[in-house]
Amino acid sequence: MRRSILPILALPIVLGHSGLASADVIGAAPLTEGFAVGITGGVQKWSFSSLEEAMGERHDDLAAQGFSLDTVDFDWSAAFGGELSYRFSGGWLVRGQAEWSQFSWNDRDGQSLHRLGGGRDFVSVGTTTEVKTNFVVGSLGIGRVHPVENVAFTWCVGGIIAPVKVVDTVENTVDAAPSDASSEVSASGVGFGIEGVVAVDYPALNSQTLYLEGFYRVGSTEVELDDGAWDSSFTPGLRKIEFTGFGFRLGMRWG
Repeated sequence: MRRSILPILALPIVLGHSGLASADVIGAAPLTEGFAVGITGGVQKWSFSSLEEAMGERHDDLAAQGFSLDTVDFDWSAAFGGELSYRFSGGWLVRGQAEWSQFSWNDRDGQSLHRLGGGRDFVSVGTTTEVKTNFVVGSLGIGRVHPVENVAFTWCVGGIIAPVKVVDTVENTVDAAPSDASSEVSASGVGFGIEGVVAVDYPALNSQTLYLEGFYRVGSTEVELDDGAWDSSFTPGLRKIEFTGFGFRLGMRWG
């Protein structure tokens, strides 16, 4: 995941140089009126406190069988998306935005067990949990543009709809056989929330800007197993997923 984030964080250095060089030629503030389309790449972090607690209970069950897995802590994730907005002559705007992201956590532990008739087998258990947007997180909001010389500052607030999918994969391996047993269980749900965004646009070309924005969102949803037959203490039928969190986006906007 870190490899996918590094190119995104390097973009401001590459694109920002050309954008600022063009700013001396373009004297007017960008995107003050009309339609604009943007594409973005960035990083974000969600809370996941309820999910991490549920996964901690799963690890407690495995600990009773002699397996020790690390404490769950989902890392930052790369995210990619796009937006469509319209800026009115008075500076107000309406904005729709869609974004895809995926978070993942995994760990594995093993132990040596006695075999009937003598000898020992090494048995390992691995778990992977993925949380991803299903298909995208969408937002719709209103805001205002504040041109300052040859840049434009924008703030926006809006509502969010977040279809979320959780996929749990468990792999049991016996090295001596060798044998593997893998199970994959999915759960899905749709949640609602709110989001606040602050952005700054720098001119790159006559109708194009490089922009950087930060956002904070609040919301949650319950995901339910797609197949209720898997309902257990290991994969509960219902789990709460918080998509509360914050992040940063770098994008190009055309208007």
